[in-house]
Amino acid sequence: TVYLLSLTASDLPASYVTQAPPEPAPVFASDVERGQAVFEKYGCAACHGIGGVGGRKNWNAGLGEEIPSLLYVKAYYGTRVDALKELIRQGRLPAPRATPERPRPSLYMPPWKDRISEEDLNALVAYLFSLSDRLPPLATAD
Repeated sequence: TVYLLSLTASDLPASYVTQAPPEPAPVFASDVERGQAVFEKYGCAACHGIGGVGGRKNWNAGLGEEIPSLLYVKAYYGTRVDALKELIRQGRLPAPRATPERPRPSLYMPPWKDRISEEDLNALVAYLFSLSDRLPPLATAD
């Protein structure tokens, strides 16, 4: 539509332009639910897998040659929420190499600082921390 309108010498009269009413903003039951929507909105699953389970190969990446699972974010970051937020804001460019002599990994964590609001970032962190609930319980020695 934009392309076709660009071919005209003048703007169309307002009577020709119809707009659908704006969709209402979604209502989320919790920050975790909103964070899952943020995870999906920004395409995080493309690298980190649906539900953050990881598994996408990243040749010569220093993190096991694959994109890391996000199921362990809470265990790794614990109370260091600001460090996790900073990683999301700054990204990880370039991804660390497993073997320095080999080429850089093709996939990396892009910076999101200019693309994600603070509210969405807070919700995303809540969602990432909730992913640890999907891990099987640790076996205890009897």
